[in-house]
Amino acid sequence: NRMMEEAEKLGEEFKTSYKKFLEENKKKLISKKSFISNTFNKESKFWQEINKITDNISHIDLYGGEPFLIDKQWRMLQDLVDNSKAHNISLSFNTNGTYWNKDIINLLKNFAQVSIDFSIDGIGKHFEYIRHPADWAVVHKNFTSACNLQELNPNFKITICYTVSTLNVFYFAEAIEYLKECTDNIFVNFVHDPPYYAITNIPPKIKNEIKNLKENGEIIII
Repeated sequence: NRMMEEAEKLGEEFKTSYKKFLEENKKKLISKKSFISNTFNKESKFWQEINKITDNISHIDLYGGEPFLIDKQWRMLQDLVDNSKAHNISLSFNTNGTYWNKDIINLLKNFAQVSIDFSIDGIGKHFEYIRHPADWAVVHKNFTSACNLQELNPNFKITICYTVSTLNVFYFAEAIEYLKECTDNIFVNFVHDPPYYAITNIPPKIKNEIKNLKENGEIIII
């Protein structure tokens, strides 16, 4: 109960400070969002500028939307391979697992290290409800391909980002058990906003049910 109370207190403090931050930085954030939205445009100067500094790059983080669907980045990465720079560069992707291309994967094998972080918040129908309109069969197939890739290629590392909310907290243990068949590199996030998805705002009666599940080993919070 004390842990629950502390979590609720921290949740309220976070919401207050985050709301203040948004109010104070609204104009700046809108400007930054506009810049980011235009960055991956095929005509963006970003692609020309980054090609000028590839001699000094040792690591590249690639996010989305869905990074595996950004065509221009593959041209950039192919250029790094063609110019014998890839073996000095590590890559990190964050993907929702809905897209997988064998040709792309073969390209990535040329880099020093590749980390692929899957955002998976459940399995089966739970996943499809939270990540609608994603198809679990497709994500499961792609995730399995990634796990097999990791076993055969020591320069590949598969990680999981699991975001806990009111939609999946009861099925946490089931999902983690499945995901750990591939990797122990599982990072857990918690939804804070909107408030009705934050587990700190679950009614006390339901919190007690969750607490009982945890004590009986039926739910695991790591």
